[in-house]
Amino acid sequence: MPGNRPSRFLALLLIAGACCGSVWNAYGQDAFGESSFFVNAGDRLNDPNLLEGWEMSQFVAGGFATSFYHGELQVGAQHMFGRARPGIETDVRLFFLHVGWGPTVKLPLGVQWSSGLDVGQVFMRFPQETISFRKSEGEVAYGLRARLSIPLTRGFAADVGVRWFHIFTSDPIEITTASAGLRYTFDSPGWLRGLLE
Repeated sequence: MPGNRPSRFLALLLIAGACCGSVWNAYGQDAFGESSFFVNAGDRLNDPNLLEGWEMSQFVAGGFATSFYHGELQVGAQHMFGRARPGIETDVRLFFLHVGWGPTVKLPLGVQWSSGLDVGQVFMRFPQETISFRKSEGEVAYGLRARLSIPLTRGFAADVGVRWFHIFTSDPIEITTASAGLRYTFDSPGWLRGLLE
């Protein structure tokens, strides 16, 4: 489908970045040595056909990441809200809950590049639906992401990133997003390292 070409190009770009990052970032990173919390907001770069019935809002996302050898482990959540257009009976809420891993590359001036693969579940909630078994559904999803972190001060960094994810509905949905946000990174305390290990 022509509308999916940007998503497929982005997917190839992220895969290439992950491969390059794995080679560049070789050995020696301390597992669980650093951790970070992050929040961001953004918008879609495409409009999947199956979401045409809703006026989709910008999204908000957040999560936790920790260093893990050649990259970082990450758990996160992303939320989108869609207001029903005329002819559609209910709004929709999408929650993408995911866990993933990806290589990181340290660049000059403290800038960091990261890319990765996420897997998880997309939950879709239809608040005004009157038939109980149709009020919500969940589908498996996976995604690719890339992020550039620019240091600010005292552990804080500005993040800009892109994400592509594929939802395994009967007619698959592919969504590409761009985002910006804030990240706080700190040395993992002993109790947290013990918990993670």
